[in-house]
Amino acid sequence: MQEYRYIGPPGTGKTRAITHQLALEAEHWGGENVVALSHTRAAAQEIAGRDHSLPDHNIGTLHAMAYRALGRPEVADEPRRLAEFAEEHPDWSPSAPAPDADPWDEPDGQRVSALREYSRLRNLMAPRAHWPQHILAFARDWEAWKSRHGLIDYTDMIEDALRGFPAMPSTPHTIVCDEMQDLSRLQYALLRQWGGAAERVITAGDQDQCIYQFSGADPDIFATHRPVAQKILSQSWRVPSAVHEAAVAWIEQIPDRVPVSYAPRDYPGYLERTNAAWQRPQALIPSLMEHLGHGHTAMVMAACTYMLRPLVTELREQAIPFGNPWAPDAPGGCNPLGAPHARPRIIQAILAFARHAPDPATGLPTGGLWTALDLQTWSSVLKGLFRRGARKRIEALPVDLSPLEVYGVLSESVGFEDLAALRRDEPDWGWFRERLNAQVASQLVTPYAFALVENRGLAALTERPRLYVGTIHSFKGAEADHVFLMPDLSRAGMAAYSGHDRATVVRQFYVGMTRARLGLTLCAPSGHWAVR
Repeated sequence: MQEYRYIGPPGTGKTRAITHQLALEAEHWGGENVVALSHTRAAAQEIAGRDHSLPDHNIGTLHAMAYRALGRPEVADEPRRLAEFAEEHPDWSPSAPAPDADPWDEPDGQRVSALREYSRLRNLMAPRAHWPQHILAFARDWEAWKSRHGLIDYTDMIEDALRGFPAMPSTPHTIVCDEMQDLSRLQYALLRQWGGAAERVITAGDQDQCIYQFSGADPDIFATHRPVAQKILSQSWRVPSAVHEAAVAWIEQIPDRVPVSYAPRDYPGYLERTNAAWQRPQALIPSLMEHLGHGHTAMVMAACTYMLRPLVTELREQAIPFGNPWAPDAPGGCNPLGAPHARPRIIQAILAFARHAPDPATGLPTGGLWTALDLQTWSSVLKGLFRRGARKRIEALPVDLSPLEVYGVLSESVGFEDLAALRRDEPDWGWFRERLNAQVASQLVTPYAFALVENRGLAALTERPRLYVGTIHSFKGAEADHVFLMPDLSRAGMAAYSGHDRATVVRQFYVGMTRARLGLTLCAPSGHWAVR
């Protein structure tokens, strides 16, 4: 394989560099002859760029390319199929390996699911003779079940493509692969095989940011597989001097890493400590609000989701907007407002209720006037508002009905007092909350959404929050002006840090430290299980 490699330390523009190189390859060889790969399809789309000539089927993950090559067989790792397997084999965990989950994300260090460990060992290409007995037992049950139902799992996609396809079916001239450090040994073996049939492969990555070893990622491929040529991006445009100095000193404790030198950006920055800890997050709030008040962004991160729950509770109670745009499906309540395309039902209803349609005579938004769709949206969360049979009539309204015609239907569907409340130019949120149905009223997001509206205005529901909360893994590739990093570990994380997996934990916190643009604040540990 003719591999040309970019090494991109934090903030050095690795994705920008490989995006530029991909554009040159596409321009020279034609988009049909270039493939863009990354850890997720969204990341692959990013390196392909907006104005690219690559067809959609040449952009994606290695799994997606392998899956298409195999003819798109049915997948075993889907929730429905996992539930079926769990019914037949209740002794085994049905949880699928989550690509961005922390394997130590439990306070008691509970046993990793058999499926995740089975997948990890296969991705490491570990001989089965070295597997634990309980994983071998799981493998027998899982593989027999897959065979009976004609299914494959995600790791099968890579293994089967490695066995059955010496070359990528589209036979590209150039394969471009970003985030190389996230590839498992098995995935890199497939990339090497397919790359050997292409004219060349261009990769980009950073050994020090390899934090997916729990799913089989192998930082040693940087040393064991040398490229034809390599370029180190040596100038960070994100990390300030104070943070850079601390982060480099931290990562250098890994004894067998390949050293990579890069310069900080021309800004001193700061490195501070605080007495705030994950179990007492209230002390973080004044600093966070000060940064937000200056128009800056702030990020609070921890190794495990459960360590963020006290802070999430405090932010809800104080009606402070927060989220994690890099991980819209992140667990632990870190995205209470949802993504713009998938907002919670109550937020959709609040926005629809506040969105009065314009009066045809004045052109001004007027109380009591809504489009049919907005009326259907906000009325769906209320109870006891409509006369008998009126709800079905409203649900069946055509979306192109004029606001005046919608008002006519609405006025016939509610009582006089409710209609008077609905005709107010400013939304009556007290009236609205009193009529919420029990299901919506009981949801955790509901009081938070109303508190935001009352304290911060409607824009707080739709604007991207400038306060980010999440795990270190969820913020890989992200950045913020001010970063607050909690040093704590779970029981299993501490065992790894104290044992043979220490380098994995060190890389994880190195990634956390280097998200900062202006400064880094190290929080206090809440106990003995913490990095030092």
